[in-house]
Amino acid sequence: MPSPHKNPRKVVKNVRTVDKMTGEVLGDEFATIGYAAEANYVKFYAEGIKQMLLMVSPNCVTAFILACTKMTYDGDVLLPAQIRREMAIELRIKPATFNGYIDRLSYAGILIKRGVNCYIVNPFIAAKGAWVDIMRKREDIEYNAARGRYFHKGIRDFY
Repeated sequence: MPSPHKNPRKVVKNVRTVDKMTGEVLGDEFATIGYAAEANYVKFYAEGIKQMLLMVSPNCVTAFILACTKMTYDGDVLLPAQIRREMAIELRIKPATFNGYIDRLSYAGILIKRGVNCYIVNPFIAAKGAWVDIMRKREDIEYNAARGRYFHKGIRDFY
């Protein structure tokens, strides 16, 4: 089975050369075009954004989108103190307010706390990478109905 990360090839044009007197096929030419691999941009899902707006304030959504600019390919968002201060300045708010937004996003299950200043973005709301990889990330997330939150299966609940 071919790798999902290779550029797929698609036959676009088939040129057949035929001798008009005899009807004999003299040759076939296939023009192919290659499609580039999917760009590894952060993908936001309309349904996820709708859920976010119902759970948190629009200011939290703005902080989330800004935090997603620091997302790694694995879906981790690293927010050390210096990055948080810079983001707060960019949003023209105090760092404590920005920290409060991040805490609300974490409590809502939009950002899943992985460690000190490290979060995993809930892949049902936003993700980065190829669709195959995003589907695998979604399989690693489970919903705890008792607590009403999402948790990464490989990480213990320290709350």
